[in-house]
Amino acid sequence: MGVAAESDGTQGTVWECPDLFPLGSKHCLLVSPLGRAPRRVLYFLGELDYGTGRFKAETAGELDRGPDFYAPQTFAGADRPILLAWMQSWKGEIPTTEHNWAGALTLPRELALDSAGRLVVRPLAELEKLRSSAIFRGTLALTDGAPPFDLSQGGLEVILRADPAGTGASEYGILFRTAHGRERFTVGISQGRGEVYLDITGIPSSRGGVYSLQLPAKNGRVELRFFLDRSSLELFAAGAPCSITARLYPSSPLLVPELFACGGALQAAVELWSLKAGTG
Repeated sequence: MGVAAESDGTQGTVWECPDLFPLGSKHCLLVSPLGRAPRRVLYFLGELDYGTGRFKAETAGELDRGPDFYAPQTFAGADRPILLAWMQSWKGEIPTTEHNWAGALTLPRELALDSAGRLVVRPLAELEKLRSSAIFRGTLALTDGAPPFDLSQGGLEVILRADPAGTGASEYGILFRTAHGRERFTVGISQGRGEVYLDITGIPSSRGGVYSLQLPAKNGRVELRFFLDRSSLELFAAGAPCSITARLYPSSPLLVPELFACGGALQAAVELWSLKAGTG
């Protein structure tokens, strides 16, 4: 019928892997742009005119703020849009290449609209079936230690819920270091900047860098959920329209979590779940 949508000049020169689908009362368009730095997947919410074939975008944003998320596609046949993306990047050295691996796919994700019609991305609820056992469930002061975890035995799911209201904590989260202590990465929350971040500068074999997303306003309460595998981390913030996805390759599978809070005391509800190892 014609051109459904096109770049305004700031959204890349080529739109790869376009995906246009109904989402709640709107339509959603996902594109993977070339000719744009950084190269991040864009989403558009708006209206599709079935008479003319034109899509009119009303809001737009980045679907993922990490270095290793590209070419997402949604799949029909379920009661909601389920999305998978390529979890790799062309840039930088990829340690798995020597073992004849060419990337990986993300965990399945669900796209939805919140009560205000804004996009929300979250891990599929069925992923709870991957949980093998609870390593820890309870309240910790954010300076307490947490049990070490061996990624060679499977994956790890972490849930952190905190309400920093009434405390002086300006930054808090979980730092993971390898057993020998030379490599580390951090999932943290900056109250001043109003964002959650992933810092992987301490893992030399990763793409490096600090990646962040804005936290949605939820009465000051923060809920993070992330999945850590042998070479990947996928981070979600409750109510956020984007995620942070990164490949990282720590030299040791034994990781020691350390909780931290800067500028004041803070307690958080923490859950650590071991995930079943792959079978094939």
